[in-house]
Amino acid sequence: MLWRFEAVLVDAQRANSRFQHSSPAPGGLSHRAECSRPLPPRLLIIGGVASIVFGVLVIIYPGTGALAAIWWIGAYALVIGVLSLALAFRVRKLVGPSIAD
Repeated sequence: MLWRFEAVLVDAQRANSRFQHSSPAPGGLSHRAECSRPLPPRLLIIGGVASIVFGVLVIIYPGTGALAAIWWIGAYALVIGVLSLALAFRVRKLVGPSIAD
């Protein structure tokens, strides 16, 4: 099983290095300037271990895990709603009054 994990890490590093090209982006900065180093495998391992630990905790305490998921979904919906309203007012100001007005 460990060899599969190492193969995934190698594939992720190859994919990361493929995207580090030096062609200029539309904003004028090159992608290489923004992402000069590949993601360290250490961080991938820490993220995997944290996911396993939180998964085990959700299995042990399913009520608390469901409540936490509901809070995260609610916070996400609230933020997206506020941002959508802000975008709607900004677009309305740029476009002008519509036929529905």
